[in-house]
Amino acid sequence: MRKWLMSLIAFASLAIGVTISSPAVHAATPNYTITTDTTFPPFEFQTDKGDYRGIDMDMLKEISKRENFTYNLKPMSFNAGVQAVQAGQVDGIVAGMSITDERKKCSISELLIIKVGS
Repeated sequence: MRKWLMSLIAFASLAIGVTISSPAVHAATPNYTITTDTTFPPFEFQTDKGDYRGIDMDMLKEISKRENFTYNLKPMSFNAGVQAVQAGQVDGIVAGMSITDERKKCSISELLIIKVGS
């Protein structure tokens, strides 16, 4: 289980590294604005108390510790999040997603798919 989790974190690090813009020069601790769709449990969801939870939130927290950056979450729909990244309005997106034929055409540098279940 631990090997699987560490592999998942390593893949997530790659995905976040690909989707996050470069930090400002001379910044002591970079801060990024990350969007997420909080309606895709177990990857990401919002609790009744307003806290953000899920696999992606746990990975983002751990990666930010290891890579020494802080982040602000900006929840929005998945499609709006992708558009916000493309427009430079946010620095990255962390989101679980379904596999589609269109997404299968993307290169690994554009999209990381971790297949869950069968």
